[in-house]
Amino acid sequence: MLKRTGNSKLVKGLSVAVLSSSFVLGSLGHVSNITKAENASTAESILAKLTPQQREALQKLSSTDQSGLFLDSSVNINSPETVSVIVSFKQKPQKIAVLEAALKGEALSEEKAKINANADHSMFKEDLSSLFKTKADGDYKIKREYKHAFNGVALEVPANKLQKLMKSTAVQAIYSDATVKSELPVEGKEATSNSTGKGMADERTYLKIDKLHQEGYTGKGVKVAVLDTGIDYNHPDIKEAFKGGYDFVDNDNDPMETSYADWVKAGKPGGTSGAASYVTEHGTHVSGTIVGQGKNESEYATTGIAPDADLYVYRVLGPGGSGTTENIIAGIDQAVADGMDVMNLSLGANYNDPLLAESIAINNAVLSGVTAVVAAGNTGNKMYTLGSPGTAALALTVGASDVPITTMSAKGSMDNVSANLQLMANGYGDDITKLKGQTLPVVDVNLGEAYTGKDVKGKIVLMSRGTYTLDSKIAVAKSQGAVAVLMYNDNPTEGFIPSYLGEGVNFIPSFSLSNAEGLALKQKLQSGSANFTISDMSEVKTQGDTIADFSSRGPARLTYDIKPEITAPGVSVLSTVPGFINNPDNPTDYKNAYQRMSGTSMATPFTTGVAALLKQANHSLQPEDIKAILMNSADSLSKPYSVFEQGAGRIDPYNAIHSSIEIKVQEKTPMIVNGKEKQINEDTGALSFGNVAFDGKDYSDSRSVTLMNRGEKTKTFDVKVNFQSNLRGSKDAVANGVTVQSPASVTLKGISQKKTNITLNIPKTAEKGIYEGYVVYTNKDNPSETYRVPFGVHFVEKGFQDLSITRQAMTTDRNNLNSPLFNPFLSAKFSLKSHMRYIDVVLTDAVTGQDLGIMNTFDGVSFDEGVQYTISAGQGVYYPFTNDVNNPISSKAALAKEGLYKVKLIGYDDAGNSYTISQDLLVDTTMPNQFDIHVEGEKEGSPFIEYKEDQKSIPYTAKITDKSVEIMNAAGIKADQSTNTIGYFYNSPFMGGKLELDENGNAAKDEIEMVPSLATSSLRFIGGDLASNAFGDKQYYFVKEGTQYVYGQPNAKTRLNKLITHPGETNTITLTANNVSKLKQALYSFTTNIADTNIVGITLNPAAAKLGGQLNVTTTNPSSTTVKSDVNVTFDGSKEVSGDLPMVDVTIKIPDMKDVYTTSSFRTVTSTFTSVDNVITKPFTYIAPISILPSFSSVISYIHPESFQNADGTLKKADYTKIGANVTIVDSKGKSYTGTMDSIGQFYITGLPVTKDEFTVITDIPGHFNTYGKFDRVYNTMDGFMYGIGKRIGTETVDKATAGDINKDNVIDLNDALAIETYWGTNKRSADINFDGTVDAKDFAFVEKNYLMQNPAVDNAPKPVKNSKGKTIDTIKSELGIQ
Repeated sequence: MLKRTGNSKLVKGLSVAVLSSSFVLGSLGHVSNITKAENASTAESILAKLTPQQREALQKLSSTDQSGLFLDSSVNINSPETVSVIVSFKQKPQKIAVLEAALKGEALSEEKAKINANADHSMFKEDLSSLFKTKADGDYKIKREYKHAFNGVALEVPANKLQKLMKSTAVQAIYSDATVKSELPVEGKEATSNSTGKGMADERTYLKIDKLHQEGYTGKGVKVAVLDTGIDYNHPDIKEAFKGGYDFVDNDNDPMETSYADWVKAGKPGGTSGAASYVTEHGTHVSGTIVGQGKNESEYATTGIAPDADLYVYRVLGPGGSGTTENIIAGIDQAVADGMDVMNLSLGANYNDPLLAESIAINNAVLSGVTAVVAAGNTGNKMYTLGSPGTAALALTVGASDVPITTMSAKGSMDNVSANLQLMANGYGDDITKLKGQTLPVVDVNLGEAYTGKDVKGKIVLMSRGTYTLDSKIAVAKSQGAVAVLMYNDNPTEGFIPSYLGEGVNFIPSFSLSNAEGLALKQKLQSGSANFTISDMSEVKTQGDTIADFSSRGPARLTYDIKPEITAPGVSVLSTVPGFINNPDNPTDYKNAYQRMSGTSMATPFTTGVAALLKQANHSLQPEDIKAILMNSADSLSKPYSVFEQGAGRIDPYNAIHSSIEIKVQEKTPMIVNGKEKQINEDTGALSFGNVAFDGKDYSDSRSVTLMNRGEKTKTFDVKVNFQSNLRGSKDAVANGVTVQSPASVTLKGISQKKTNITLNIPKTAEKGIYEGYVVYTNKDNPSETYRVPFGVHFVEKGFQDLSITRQAMTTDRNNLNSPLFNPFLSAKFSLKSHMRYIDVVLTDAVTGQDLGIMNTFDGVSFDEGVQYTISAGQGVYYPFTNDVNNPISSKAALAKEGLYKVKLIGYDDAGNSYTISQDLLVDTTMPNQFDIHVEGEKEGSPFIEYKEDQKSIPYTAKITDKSVEIMNAAGIKADQSTNTIGYFYNSPFMGGKLELDENGNAAKDEIEMVPSLATSSLRFIGGDLASNAFGDKQYYFVKEGTQYVYGQPNAKTRLNKLITHPGETNTITLTANNVSKLKQALYSFTTNIADTNIVGITLNPAAAKLGGQLNVTTTNPSSTTVKSDVNVTFDGSKEVSGDLPMVDVTIKIPDMKDVYTTSSFRTVTSTFTSVDNVITKPFTYIAPISILPSFSSVISYIHPESFQNADGTLKKADYTKIGANVTIVDSKGKSYTGTMDSIGQFYITGLPVTKDEFTVITDIPGHFNTYGKFDRVYNTMDGFMYGIGKRIGTETVDKATAGDINKDNVIDLNDALAIETYWGTNKRSADINFDGTVDAKDFAFVEKNYLMQNPAVDNAPKPVKNSKGKTIDTIKSELGIQ
């Protein structure tokens, strides 16, 4: 079965802000760009002061001040629902606290540091316990305690307790327990069913690992931790290296991978094909790369990089390779406690933030002496795609490159078309050489799916790369009986498909070829050729030393560290997998328990293995030494790359082990110390000058670089600075006068070290952008001995580059949702000069300058500078600023009223400084003032146009104007009438296009093409303004001359061929028969509803009477509210009845309605004609639409009583007419209007006045708080006339009614509990909150849940009563026997 490639997996999770837009781009208007933070507006000052939990409530964004709540957007901190969180304490882990004290010159014993750390645990437990004194408070569970790499706990607790927990003196921050995944294999470099060649052979050979093993460097005595999906520790290649670990998923001492047996035990989730996405193998593959001992009796036996290292595996990722932050931190913490030397984390989250909880834990682990090697991620190849915890400053972050792989090449031909082939995959036991000289038929199967009706048995299949994974394409070809695959690249610039899959049980010989040669073969097949001959086979090596496309790039956000620091082999790596992967029926069969995988997950364990070799070679090396040595000794790749792509380059294990030189840069990096972001010292192998903001002055910055010589021989190094340019946008340093100054040479005596300074200089005139390169140290006596230190700086001007909203007028009128032109969405295009941590969209009153509220907000991590993005600025609603420090932004959305505004983007950089840019916006809820359409041949009041048989088209004119254009121009917004819209619907219910308008609103001259094959062609025009307010639509019908039709034409003036009427008015519509021939009889039938239309008369038109017509009308009542009229007109034959004839006058009256109706039911008429020759026809009949403009309005909505709601917020099934609920609407003059309730909880209120004033809707439900909601715009306008409508209001107006207020005093307290006790066991409605017929524990539960709550909808609600006459809620609960 074909598997589609998971391209969506490569999309950054936070890139959803980028939207496609088809809106017409409005004129630029006024754009205001302010980059000075000190000129903060009201919005800026409000938003800049948001606490972390308040910003979480706004959009749940992270903050650089890591003190507070950092919760997922799904967490409702007012809900009693249990959530999983990570709690960080203020005191540091023991080793970290001692180290920090030493750095400050203070003395702190390890014992005292341990006591301090443990004290936070004790204090927290006391504070936690104090919040759960009664069962009413809920329950909690401390799932894990961390004391080594992280000081804190993993906790399950009701969400509504989190804010109180923040008050604990032990608590520093609380994080959501997020989901983390292994860095899975990527598309194009798929994991195969099995593979050829000995495990890790290509990598070990190319990078001289085997030579190191021969020299005795095997990792002996080094403890290596793997935090992953677990391990199949029974694999013969791994078994003896495995020394233990822990399973943090199942909480036991058995870190076995998730197996097929586990899948079966779990009930086979995903069905028969679900095992593949449930079982895991990742951790075993990673472990084999590090410690594989090659002991299996298999030609694929894997020897890893450090086969004699001691392996400890911590299972932190469960089924499907997914896990939580809780388990990741637990694994890191345990690895530190267990005394690991190196830890491997081939996992991460697609989020570029160096201060996430797991990144902090990684930094602490490194400070504790553990080298942490972390995958960069597989979301490349764009910049800033680095993931966490690979962003951690002290981690050694690894990207993926490839090594040369030995494979087979061949040539092939089809007639005169030749092709170069490269072996990509083959089955076990396949002798590829047997294909040489064979001529076989070829069948084109498109993308590898087009086998229907094609016989491919014994033949070669030709297919293109794309859509489906490579391994599944080959597997399907084998299942269809093909003997070989020719797969050509879909990328014309790439040559061969850059993948090697090796051997597999589901494979047949499969060759890659270029796009051009594949297309040439395809064309040859289409011309009739069918046979392909394979020749000239030979071994070939791939190029190698290129960075994989999937490898994530840096730099890290906030710190702008050069990451990844290094690259290592991570493409088509052959290593161990559990036995059950390839043989689920016999999981102890390890003969073929191997796979090739690609990813930074594979590059990371290679580096971990090398780190273990370094540690063995010199056990005194600290993590910073290992990082620096690996970076110093790294080699250049086969082509130039940015330092933010490759760091120092590709790892060179042999040079690293034998190097006596170490070069370390003394840096500073942000770290969370006592809850605040502070700078700590960091020794690394790169010169990361970070993010430098242009301030109008020349810039200079220096770093201290220490060179250490561990050898006995004196060495002198020439020092050279090599700048790079045009790599990922890097600038030309020489042309811009940017320099990096260093000593020309450095001499190091044996067993010594020396400090030097390296200085970066940027003149103020330099072009903004990235400057990068390498400082290269070359031994004067041995030029082959070189070391290099990458450097990079990001020189920027702060702020926004530009902003344009896609239209500068929008409507907030929600009463015309059915209009085809209605568009509530406002998009904005912007680009940044510099990175912003957050971006808020604020609505500002352009007249008063007042910032009104938030329209939208975005996490800036996904936005790169210099790139134009399109975001949803809003939908005409905003969340108002409240001037309440504790609740600065209202949770209630408000619609912007008609007027001039500014859409303001406020960005906050990593330091918290704010920058703004804005553009003008008109909120316009008024329809255009003119919309004229005229078609040649049009008759006043009639939509019908008759055209001649040979007529091909009919000219028309169109114009639309909107007075809002004048308002916009007066406000400085450049606009004209061309921004209006005239859309058309031609023989379709869907808009076919829009007319091109000039600056005066005139449509370009054009003609309407006739469709003679249709008896009647329908054309409807609709006109609207830039804001998407519609003037209305005008209908036309085109019929050929002589075609019969009937039109019901009003005898009054129409608007766009529609009759506009009001309650109480009477009008006559004449049914006119057109193009009749020798008519004898005409029958008309129609049904009307008495609620909106009364038929007051049906008479014969005088013109019909003159021709001998006689009228007979029969009326019946199909229902109590409808009247069916059958009208029969017969002609006596005294005169010929032909041509156009006004026949029947139907007089209607719009009644004084009780409910709102906006159209008359007199709209559908069936006509049947009989000629004197007894020919019966049913002509097309159309009645002019009759619009009713009511004199009052109505409202419909649902109530939302808490006790009647399901978990998803929907109403439970009940007869809501019987629950005693009352709903009232009060107008601005204090008049009340009572509603009716239906059985499903929907209320309806009619008779509301047509006014621009505000209304209040009040819901009164027994046992609940009353709710009060404001709303307006319960009307529409036409040509300046206001009329009534039926309006549906939603939860933005009708709030959820909180349950528990039995005595209706706007507070839920002891008095309500006493009322429950008083009416216990009865059916007293006020106390039977859930209306189940009995006052019982279920009702008491609502009082308990919402105890001491005051009604937020009223001012001055009473203070809650907690006790009375010795009674409390707990004593009442006890007396009632509630457990």
